Amino acid sequence: RALVHFNYINGWAQPDMAVTRSGERLLYNWAGARSFYDIDVDPGEGTDLYDATDTRVISLWDVLGPEVRAVEAMWPHLVPTRALP
Repeated sequence: RALVHFNYINGWAQPDMAVTRSGERLLYNWAGARSFYDIDVDPGEGTDLYDATDTRVISLWDVLGPEVRAVEAMWPHLVPTRALP
C-alpha cells in the first residue's frame, strides 16, 4: 500500500508531492528537487539517498508519476520545472 502526499498553497510556491510505502519515501518538489529516504532507518530524513537508478526509487516513481500527471491535468497552470524521470 502506498500513501501519496500533496502540498500546495496557491501563489506561494511550487507544489510538493511525495509517496510513502513500506518504510521508504520519495519526495518531489515541482521546482526540481528530488529526495529519497529509508524512513525505517532514518525517520528524521537526514540522509538523502536519491539515485535515479535505484530500483526502489524507480518503483516509487511508478506510483508518484501518474499522480503528478493527474495534478497537471487538473491545474494546467502548474508546470514542473524539471521533467519526471
